Amino acid sequence: MRRDYKDRKVLSGVKVKYEITGLNQDRLIAELKKRDFTLYNVKKFSNRLMHITVTLRESENFFAITKNLCYNVKKVGMLGKGLPLYNLIKNFGLFIGALVFFALAFIANDFIFEFSFSGSGRVYSREVTDYLNGRGITRFTRFSSFELERLEDEILADNPNLTFVSAVKKGNVLQLYLTLKTGEVEGVSGKAQELRAVEGGVVESVKIYRGTPLVSVGDTVSVGDILVEGYAVIKEERVQTGVLCYITLLQEKTYEFILDGRDKEDVALALAGEEQPEKQIISERVTVKELSGKENRFIYTVSLTYRSVLYAK
Repeated sequence: MRRDYKDRKVLSGVKVKYEITGLNQDRLIAELKKRDFTLYNVKKFSNRLMHITVTLRESENFFAITKNLCYNVKKVGMLGKGLPLYNLIKNFGLFIGALVFFALAFIANDFIFEFSFSGSGRVYSREVTDYLNGRGITRFTRFSSFELERLEDEILADNPNLTFVSAVKKGNVLQLYLTLKTGEVEGVSGKAQELRAVEGGVVESVKIYRGTPLVSVGDTVSVGDILVEGYAVIKEERVQTGVLCYITLLQEKTYEFILDGRDKEDVALALAGEEQPEKQIISERVTVKELSGKENRFIYTVSLTYRSVLYAK
């Protein structure tokens, strides 16, 4: 009985609008009132067409009566304050299914499904993978079980052949960008007195171990701008310390390729990636436009956002 009461309460707030086609409209209205129907928003558009709204509880009987009286009846829509709750109850199974789906998707998003390596140091991807496995970070490990920034430092400390490590979560992929230590770049020594931008872009991260940063995350910098100076203020005194830091920039480059045929987005992305083989690509976008006057020839415009690493030598 309690459930029936709740159902009646929900249904009482829902109304159904019908379109009635047929003659003797006043006769129909009188007949409905005689049978104690509550009518809302009765609108006559002509002597053969009108709209009548009744409660959802009465709609089944309403439809039967109008059909017996030889009127053409068509449901136009539903309205009322109780409509959202009614739809929820009516589609409860779908609602629960969607809720479970989103819950599972949210949980699954915390798991590593794949590792990807980029940058000049990707030649050491096997060694880094072995280190990760030793740390218990494998496929199906939760991202929430470790800190990305701390992992960067740990990988860098474990491998003397690398001078920079960036770890980024992208969906279910752990992206690792590795910079190789070469003969020309012996890592960071802390002896430099400043760090200047050799490339332009937007500052993504600033990691300062020594020195004073002159830029913040989100700043746009140009080639030649001083990013970090090698001093610190100690007890209101400026003390030279040298620079020991890493700064990452995000840059966007656009490339155009003319290719035969549609559906060549993958080819265009591969060609654009070859233009910056040592960069860590963060995002990519491709637009396609048909080449004017050339049958089956298309212009593929590729926009790449990639990461550059700056450090003082």
